Amino acid sequence: MVSAAQVAERIELSSPMVRLLISMSLHRNRAYNNYLRTLANPHGGLPSPAVTEIAYAKSQQHQQILDDIKLESDLQNAVRNSELFLVYQPLLNLSTGKIIGFESLLRWQCPQRGLVSPQQFIALAEETTLILTMGDWILEHSCADLRRFQDQLDSLEQADGNFFISINISVRQFQ
Repeated sequence: MVSAAQVAERIELSSPMVRLLISMSLHRNRAYNNYLRTLANPHGGLPSPAVTEIAYAKSQQHQQILDDIKLESDLQNAVRNSELFLVYQPLLNLSTGKIIGFESLLRWQCPQRGLVSPQQFIALAEETTLILTMGDWILEHSCADLRRFQDQLDSLEQADGNFFISINISVRQFQ
């Protein structure tokens, strides 16, 4: 048996479009059930389904789902339009003071939104298949940059022998 809490959790973890469709369907179903109860008891005075639908469309929950859908669309465009970029945080060997590697960090510069926090878009990418495309891009660019960094640090005699780049990889990427 599946509990209501389990269903709610699965819905919350689904993509924004699925959440919107389920949320609207559930709301519409509740509104019509209330309306049918009103018809059975005309003294109840509950609003019609159309009125409750308008109220729902103005609700914070509905607006948040629409914002998530817009963010997903913008993120798809970001992948297509090369708005994503990597920054590298150096990692040092504290005994020698030399750089031993870097952590590769994904960033998004959106023309409309400005610099978008990874906390806003990484979770969304994880919910969709975008994380796979983004993960491949990160791996490809990080590896190319690793070679370039190694050459630069070797010429400055700043590299340690076991130079690396640390990359966060999605569970979906492993699968």
